[in-house]
Amino acid sequence: MLPKELVPSPLFERRDREPTPIRPSIRPARLRVLHMVDRIARWAGGLLLDGIRGRLSPEEKARRIRVLLEDLGGFWIKAGQILSLRRDVLPAILCDHLSQLQDRMQGYPPELAKEAIEDALGVPVDRIFDVFEDEPLAAASIGQVHRARLAKEEVWVAVKVRRPHAAEFFRRDMRAIKRVVGLFRRFRFLPHFRWSDMIWELEQVLREETDYRVEAAAMRKMKKSLRRHNIYVPKVFEEYSTDRVLVMEYLDVVFMSDYIRAAHAEPDRLGRWLAENNIDPEKVGWRLYSSLSRQIHEDNLFHGDLHPGNIALLRDSRIALIDFGTVGSLEADYHRKFLFFTRALTERRFAKAADLLLLLSSSLPAADIEDVKSRIVRALRAWETRTSVKGLSYREKSLSQVMAELGQFLFTHKMSMEWSFLRIDRAQLTLDASLLHLCPDTDYLDAMGRYFRKAARRTARQGRDPRRWLEALTGTVDSISRLPLLFSEVSIFQDAIMRKQARVFQVTTSKFAYFFEVLFGRVAIVFLLALVVGAFAYLHQHHADSGLVSWSQGTLSWTKDLFPFLAHHHWFVFFVLVALAWEVASKLKRRFQKFDSKDV
Repeated sequence: MLPKELVPSPLFERRDREPTPIRPSIRPARLRVLHMVDRIARWAGGLLLDGIRGRLSPEEKARRIRVLLEDLGGFWIKAGQILSLRRDVLPAILCDHLSQLQDRMQGYPPELAKEAIEDALGVPVDRIFDVFEDEPLAAASIGQVHRARLAKEEVWVAVKVRRPHAAEFFRRDMRAIKRVVGLFRRFRFLPHFRWSDMIWELEQVLREETDYRVEAAAMRKMKKSLRRHNIYVPKVFEEYSTDRVLVMEYLDVVFMSDYIRAAHAEPDRLGRWLAENNIDPEKVGWRLYSSLSRQIHEDNLFHGDLHPGNIALLRDSRIALIDFGTVGSLEADYHRKFLFFTRALTERRFAKAADLLLLLSSSLPAADIEDVKSRIVRALRAWETRTSVKGLSYREKSLSQVMAELGQFLFTHKMSMEWSFLRIDRAQLTLDASLLHLCPDTDYLDAMGRYFRKAARRTARQGRDPRRWLEALTGTVDSISRLPLLFSEVSIFQDAIMRKQARVFQVTTSKFAYFFEVLFGRVAIVFLLALVVGAFAYLHQHHADSGLVSWSQGTLSWTKDLFPFLAHHHWFVFFVLVALAWEVASKLKRRFQKFDSKDV
């Protein structure tokens, strides 16, 4: 449990907060899709009308999109949050608004929450909790949180209960968005957006967030890893937790969102509170940045949604994290490449960083790759210059900003970043909302170098631990055994890029093959029609009294006017040449069709 000496004094009293409004829970309506279509149509009509009148700035348009998604609620808020990751595709101002989407909804009656707890645990609520506060602490699209006290343990806890019918709402909305995405894919709207990957990502997020056992497992893992970072994670009470109910330690703390609110509204009060609790904002900022870097590079297990509402401030500049519904990790090879990419940035080896960035993307451009790399290098050098300039805003100097710029540049070449990269970028971007207020003058390159120096010292200390000698020796032997495969880091990266370039070449060649397949197919049809038309013209010239000519006299008599009168042997030569031309065109069509059907 959180030591009492780390619990800070309150910055705002609980009674100062607006209570969560309650409304009756409803089942998903059968005509919910029609309601959504009506709501979106009215919204689009207003948007179009104001656009014609010249009242719609990009800022206002982005704000209205955010308001629409918040109004639709639930699933659509999650979809908007995922779309906010695509800074390589969508305008920055829209992504900023989408990233501000707050999953705050009206609560549902506490009686339903108690019924859900009793149904999940099989015992009455008053046998588990001797106090259960009816007013929820917070409510979201998936569930709401109540404060309670465990009767047996005599501990205050936060009880997260899944909203009735939440899973059914999400399934119906998911079917609707799949239909929309299906239309996008059919009409090849932004094909390099990777719509299928977005759908998979959204389904994964919803599956994890609607099953609280996933969050409980993530909390247990991160409590163990973040203990080494001196960051506190609430305890999970597993015996009272199920897929619909999550019972965890209640933290009586001050959240970063309250810090930001006080910084804007009551800076003097905030200054007194910081002094009273021995909190240094710059030290807190460094600990947050350092911890996220360790989570990504050393633990390969990171909190993916570090917005200010999920960061708690403790005494003595200590930190706690909550809400582990979005926890990420990377596939081993991708994790290794991302580590080398970050190191290359830190060491100002921007040409190497450009190579690695291309490896971290989902494809390579069908263009001069050296030109693309040189432009990436120029962008990174410009960012390096900005990081040390005093007076520039935090956003202009942040790593997230230059990654957004590079993402947009790559998208213009029909490239897109992997979702793994976008999840890391989201974690860094959401943390920026806090670092902006804690340490606005941060030099990112300096901070990255400081992190890697400390990481090297941690590795050295571990090497001096006798308990790790055997592990290190085993690792060394394993590394030596893999030397033939890892002979040259540069060679590995260049080989991978060459493979990607070969794939780009294959895909481009396949497009040419498809073009020629269609072309020769059309040519073959033309020659076939020439044979048919020529046959009727021949019949009209030399066998006008035949039954076939008499039958077609009214409809095909025009064919005889297309050709001059030819002798029999001239017609024979014509038919042979046209037939040969048709055969050649048909063979070429089949050959290109066979090439185009290859799996490239």
